[in-house]
Amino acid sequence: MKKRFIVCHQPGTKDQDDAFKNWLNSREVGWWHWISGSWVVIDLSGALTVDEIRDNVQASYVDKYCMVFEHDSNRYAGAGPNDDAQRKRMGDWIANNWKS
Repeated sequence: MKKRFIVCHQPGTKDQDDAFKNWLNSREVGWWHWISGSWVVIDLSGALTVDEIRDNVQASYVDKYCMVFEHDSNRYAGAGPNDDAQRKRMGDWIANNWKS
């Protein structure tokens, strides 16, 4: 079953963009990246998860905040630099509003 994702992160370098793009290409998914810090990803196999994408965004864009949303679902995952308080503030609104 096809899955669609919206990926948002703090903008990075061309090398970081290329690292994430290479990972996406290795997964054989469709992607759109015309706006710095955002990607739209389509996985026709339905195998990808928000957690897997988030982990690979973090591997490519080290020390950047990110959020990954699965379209038409209540699933999302976020991450950021080692600042638990800031990550909590960033995620509280999402946690309280995305699923409702």
